[in-house]
Amino acid sequence: MVSHWSDHEIARQCRVGAPLIGRLREEIRPATVTNYSEPKTFTTKYGTVAKMNTAAIGKGTAFKNRAAWPAGGRLVSS
Repeated sequence: MVSHWSDHEIARQCRVGAPLIGRLREEIRPATVTNYSEPKTFTTKYGTVAKMNTAAIGKGTAFKNRAAWPAGGRLVSS
């Protein structure tokens, strides 16, 4: 069962600190949690099989340096 409560809410209900809840969640996390650093295989809309590198998901933005942004500093949506 996955809890949809935040660490803060669980801590408030139990009258303990949120960091304690975070540590406990890490300890009881099942060993079957997916390793997101491994490439995922998927089928493209054209029917070919490709691999997606998911190692950087959730690790920040791709364009940290504003000078490297496309279109002179603005992100362009397609």
